[in-house]
Amino acid sequence: MKTDEEENRNSGFKEFHTYNQALELTGLGKFHYFLLLTCGLCLMSVIVETLNIGFIIPLIDFECVLKLTLADKGILSASAFAGVVSSSYFWGFFADVTGRHKVMLICSMCTFIFSFLSSFSINVWMLIVTRFLVGFFVSGLAANTYAYLGEFHCDKTRAKHLNFCGVFMALALTFCPAMGWMILKFRHPESSFIHLEFIGVHYSFWRLFFVICSVLPFFMSMFLWFLPESPKFLLLQKKHDQVVKILHTIYRSNTRSHMYPVSNIEIDEQLLGSQREGKNFLKQLWIQTVPLFKAPYHISTIKLSFVMFCLFAASSGFFLWTPDILNQMIEYPNNTVCEIVDFVIGKRQNSTANTCSSSVSINEGIYEITFMMGLFFSIVYFFNGLVINKFGKKNLLALWFILSGLSSIQVPFNKNYYVILFLLLIFLTCGCCGSITSACIVDIYPTNIRAISLCIILIIGRIGAIVGSVFVSFMIATSCTAMFQIFGGMLIISAIISCVLPD
Repeated sequence: MKTDEEENRNSGFKEFHTYNQALELTGLGKFHYFLLLTCGLCLMSVIVETLNIGFIIPLIDFECVLKLTLADKGILSASAFAGVVSSSYFWGFFADVTGRHKVMLICSMCTFIFSFLSSFSINVWMLIVTRFLVGFFVSGLAANTYAYLGEFHCDKTRAKHLNFCGVFMALALTFCPAMGWMILKFRHPESSFIHLEFIGVHYSFWRLFFVICSVLPFFMSMFLWFLPESPKFLLLQKKHDQVVKILHTIYRSNTRSHMYPVSNIEIDEQLLGSQREGKNFLKQLWIQTVPLFKAPYHISTIKLSFVMFCLFAASSGFFLWTPDILNQMIEYPNNTVCEIVDFVIGKRQNSTANTCSSSVSINEGIYEITFMMGLFFSIVYFFNGLVINKFGKKNLLALWFILSGLSSIQVPFNKNYYVILFLLLIFLTCGCCGSITSACIVDIYPTNIRAISLCIILIIGRIGAIVGSVFVSFMIATSCTAMFQIFGGMLIISAIISCVLPD
């Protein structure tokens, strides 16, 4: 006759399970797919809320109520990135102290609120401040989404679902132009705005665009209400009963069974290490950061930081200006990009406040084109994933940088619209190299400093996006050709550096 202990062992029950074993026993099902959707919307919101301003600027110019100068456009384009950079460390520390779920819920709700409020901006500085605050709060999603998702998965399923979550970032590149095209396509031609008397705002299409974009963090915050705190975080807080209760709920959702075979979870050495880090976060942060700037990693840190800075400056910095430039290219064909810029700036400087709205028109084709560009970038992401192991990270990185750099140098010397469009497309493809560069970081740095190395180098990249956007705002009017050549030179140098990265 079997004892109770033998029956429990045969049925899957045992006295203690590791955290990874406990996660594995919850299975994979409805809960994890809902979690994937929610975290995917988080990452999608990060991309949409930082890049959508590039699609807003042509609409603002069309209305011409805010009367943006080139300097205003540069600051406005960089405002959300500035918010992301300024708050990255803050949200990381706050999440370690209070929990990832709480931070993500606060950030998603505040992102929605300030994104919605930005649609009521009565002047350019109100718009800049609200977009900065959007970036400030959306940074909390960028910093915690992958960690939150990963802590609900065992070793067998974690990498797979983290990769699936990244697909939503590619979808974000098609969402903005698709929404912009819909607004222009279905607006009433004789009623382009609603006047709100109590605040004196002409509520026009670009304001509606912000509202549509804010729908993503709104739904995301609603979804987060139905998700629990990370069991790993609660385990480190010694809230054992809550951890078992959450895992039991996940098990029941995935299997429709109530017989979850876990009642006790042991804290392994890896979790104990994380617990010690959580108690001395600032000290541990310093201890982990210092090795990046000492031998043998200091040269790699400098090289990878330069590469990440350049690709963000060129791709994100210039991509924010792409819809506006494409709009002018359609309106003034058979001219180089720099000739068009000179002509449009001169025309706007000579126009009065009463005629300025008529000096700018919007062609719906720019949104169709940028939508197709987003699809192309999605294909590039998948292509890179297919060939990266066969071709090699460094070789693939160098190839894209060379193609992007040469395309940038050629842009100001062509007058054919389709040739310029093709060159701009290849030039902006350097942004797809961010994931390859991150893979190189993972290979170069050891586990104990891998996360902090990614964090610091990505922050430098986002600073590059800010610098790139402001750089374009000042250079495009005074030294347009030199601007494209400088971007091209930076990317070619990045290609050379990529070739000499450590294996």
